[in-house]
Amino acid sequence: MTSPNADVLRPGEMGELNVVFGSGGSKAVLAGAGAIIALQLAGLKHFATIGGASGGSIPAAFLASGADATQILSHALQTDFTSLLTPKKGKLGQLLALLMKYRFEQTRPENGVFSSEKLGAFVTSVSKTWPEKYWTVASAKFGFALFTKDGVHRMGVGIKPLHVQNEPVPVGMAVRASCAIPGVIDAVEFQGEPLWDGAFTEFGECPVDLPPAYFGAKKSDIFAIDISEEIIKKNRWLRILFHIFCGGKCVSIDAVHPEEKDGLMLAQPMIKGFHAMEFQLNLDQKWHAVVEGLISTVDALERGKRIPAENREALLRLRNDLAAIDIKSIRKRCFARQVEGVFLKEAPHILP
Repeated sequence: MTSPNADVLRPGEMGELNVVFGSGGSKAVLAGAGAIIALQLAGLKHFATIGGASGGSIPAAFLASGADATQILSHALQTDFTSLLTPKKGKLGQLLALLMKYRFEQTRPENGVFSSEKLGAFVTSVSKTWPEKYWTVASAKFGFALFTKDGVHRMGVGIKPLHVQNEPVPVGMAVRASCAIPGVIDAVEFQGEPLWDGAFTEFGECPVDLPPAYFGAKKSDIFAIDISEEIIKKNRWLRILFHIFCGGKCVSIDAVHPEEKDGLMLAQPMIKGFHAMEFQLNLDQKWHAVVEGLISTVDALERGKRIPAENREALLRLRNDLAAIDIKSIRKRCFARQVEGVFLKEAPHILP
C-alpha cells in the first residue's frame, strides 16, 4: 500500500451507504442495536462498508457478519456486559481507574483493571471469519492500525502508510484492540506493539472521515451513529473529580463530535441515566438506549431521504409510538414492557 487513499476495500456501488458506529461503551452497543433495527425495517440491506471504533466496533462487526436485527437485539438485551470483561482489581481500583481515565488517555499505560479475552471470544462466536465489508481501528503510540479483510494497515499523520499484514486478524482480536481504553482495559499487542482504543485516532470518537479518506466514500453516502456523553460530563462535581485525578496531565474532557454536513446522515441519540462505562444495566436501561438509537437513526435517514417509500409510513409510525413512551417509566421499571408492547403491535418479528 503506497498511498493513504489507495483502495483498502473495493469501492461500493454508487449510492450504497457506508455505516459508521462511534465509540461509547455499553451505550454504543445498545444504541447500535437500535440503529440496526431501523436500517433493517427501512429495507436498507446493502452497504459499501461497515465499521466503527471502540464500543461501536461490536455492533458493526455483528451487522457486517450478516446477523439480523433480531439476533443483534437479543445479544444486546440478554448479554451480561460485565461477564465480557475479567476484573484484575477490586471495585476501588476500578473506580480509581475510571476517575483517572482522562489522564490515562495521555500516559497510555499498557495494563488496565480489566482484561478483555472474554469479549474477544464473544465477538468471534458471532463473527467467526472476517466480514467482507467490515473495518475497525485501534490507536498506537504513533498513528493507528486499520483492520480490514485485506489485513492490517499502519497509518497516521506523518507516517508512511504500510500494509503490515496481508491476512486479517481474528475479528475478536481487532475489536479487543479497538476497545482497549488506556488504564481501564488492557492494551492488545500486535507485532510487538501495544494498541489502544480506536476512539483516539486522528478521526476521533466517531470516525466519519475515515471512509472518505481510505475507502473512497462520499460524505453523502455515510450514515453514522455518534454517542454523546456530554450530559454526564456537564456534572460539575464529576468534572472536578476528573481534573483532580488527572494531576495536571489530563486530555480535554470535552469531545469533538461530527456535524451533519455535506449530506452526512448523523444519528446522535441522547441516552440518559447511566455512563458509557457502566456495564451492569437493567432491561429498562438497555431498552432506553436501544430505542434512542432507533429513533435518532430514523430521524437521520428521514433527513437524508434514504427511507424507501414502501417502508416509510410503517417505520415512522413505529418511531412515533416509541417516542411517545414516557422516559420516566424507566425508574418505575415498566419502560421495557411498554416498548415491547409497541413492537408486538408494529414489528413483532424484531423481538427475540
